[in-house]
Amino acid sequence: MASEREWATGYYMQALADMRAARILQGQEPSVLAMLLQMVFEKIAKAALLRGGQLTIDRAKGSHSAASTLVHLIGNNSRVCKRLGLVPATVRKLLAPVGDQLERSHPSLSP
Repeated sequence: MASEREWATGYYMQALADMRAARILQGQEPSVLAMLLQMVFEKIAKAALLRGGQLTIDRAKGSHSAASTLVHLIGNNSRVCKRLGLVPATVRKLLAPVGDQLERSHPSLSP
């Protein structure tokens, strides 16, 4: 069975492929572009959370909430924010709601 690190690498590589597709479609198919960007954000988050030991493989495979989880974790960690050049309050007030909204655009989470 593949390790968390191998799964993280797989999610990361797939996110890069999705981003290449998004660049090709940029401006041509807005709904498809939005879907691809949501997928990129989610896969990058899963890769980061798996690498950080904050997500299990089973949870990564069965969840569509890694993106918002990652943004909230970043916003609540001033040390990480500082390393990323971010202000925690800004992450919580501006970025987290955008991440939540983007995540809710996934068909399995839409009302």
